[in-house]
Amino acid sequence: MKAASSGKRSFMMSRTSRLLIALSALLLAVAYLVPVWRIELVAPQYPEGLGMLIRINTITGIKPADLNNINGLNHYIGMKAIVPEAIPVLRVMPVALGILVVLGLLAALYGRRWTAWSWLGLVAAGGGGAMFEFWRWSYDYGHNLAPDAIIKVPGMTYQPPLIGTKQLLNFTAASWPAAGAIAAAVAFTIALAVLLSARRRPASHTLGTSALPAAAGIFIALFVLVPVSVSAQADSALVTPEGTSLVSALRSVRSGGVIVIASGHYRVRDVTIDRPVKVIGRGLPTLDAEGKGEVLRVIADGVTIEGLRLTGTGVSHTQDRAAIRVTDAGNCTIRGNRFEQVLYGIYLAKVTSCDVADNDLRASGRTEATSGNGIHLWSSSGVTIQNNHVTGFRDGIYFEFVHDTRVVGNLSEKNLRYGLHFMYSDDCDYVGNTFRDNGAGVAVMYTKRVHMASNRFER
Repeated sequence: MKAASSGKRSFMMSRTSRLLIALSALLLAVAYLVPVWRIELVAPQYPEGLGMLIRINTITGIKPADLNNINGLNHYIGMKAIVPEAIPVLRVMPVALGILVVLGLLAALYGRRWTAWSWLGLVAAGGGGAMFEFWRWSYDYGHNLAPDAIIKVPGMTYQPPLIGTKQLLNFTAASWPAAGAIAAAVAFTIALAVLLSARRRPASHTLGTSALPAAAGIFIALFVLVPVSVSAQADSALVTPEGTSLVSALRSVRSGGVIVIASGHYRVRDVTIDRPVKVIGRGLPTLDAEGKGEVLRVIADGVTIEGLRLTGTGVSHTQDRAAIRVTDAGNCTIRGNRFEQVLYGIYLAKVTSCDVADNDLRASGRTEATSGNGIHLWSSSGVTIQNNHVTGFRDGIYFEFVHDTRVVGNLSEKNLRYGLHFMYSDDCDYVGNTFRDNGAGVAVMYTKRVHMASNRFER
């Protein structure tokens, strides 16, 4: 009986081994947070290099404009544009990785060595399958070239290396694992070491010395490798018409990061910005709600929106639809944007310390009932509104319960009702503005300590 019992225990993993298998499974999930692969291109005309970060569900540039520049170069030599949404494996990988994580945790819970070995085999097969798909995708992009390409080099193909470096015309291409793949390799190595060491010793509930290197490795990976990679790799994203969407970019970029939107037309509606980021347009890209709702909604502090064309909120008799709505936030910047065919332009509610500057807001309202306000503030303080052009709205600039705010150097013209309308808004300054050809110049209601200086009223 003792021999049978001992033999049965030999098929069980120790408590420490099961814990390390579980931690290895969790380490695989790091790939949800950081890139798994990195490809860089260096040439004399690009001494700082261009690069791509391959994640389990998308592909982004290392720098904001990199993916767009790479697609532009690829066009000349006949390569297809890199469109993450068109790559099937990027839809499969998040699900497959989740299954591997869950199976690893179940193997650790069950405790039998054969289940852990089976799971490790699936991890190896999954990793090998992912590498094969990566190679197959890069082969297709590098070999299947458009016959009408502007630049043709007989016999030349442009497949980047699977790993290592390779010369492609005047570019040196380098392909290396990124933090996600390194974390997966560390997880596999730890699990393999645990299972091999378990074969040489009986099951035990104590921590053997052979498990110490594995434990040390996993904690180093968790507490050193991953945080550094997260902070270094997820600081920017590029949005293009054929590539990464604005919603995907907002999910991938870290707080304090930058999202660059390339020139083009984007159909978006009610996109929420819920972390401090900069959203910067290049070439005045158009964000169009197609008459169905608002364009951007900001609910986080420290957001910057700059260089965009926003349009298409549509008219609503039940909703105050705005191209940009900021709610319960502070330290925002809305600068250098163009607003066209919108009900409300910029709508700030319960905001503090925001700057609204150098924007051009245009509407074509015909009646007050079907028009909104250009710049609308409610229950806000410490806002600066400067050098904006507002025309064609119900009221050009409207304040209600606003305090300690400056309105400087704006042009408000051809609005249906008032160029400037404020009520219950104490301690505000209005300096150097021009109000031209509005229904009326300024309406002041229930307000104290108003400072108005050097404003022009023209008919």
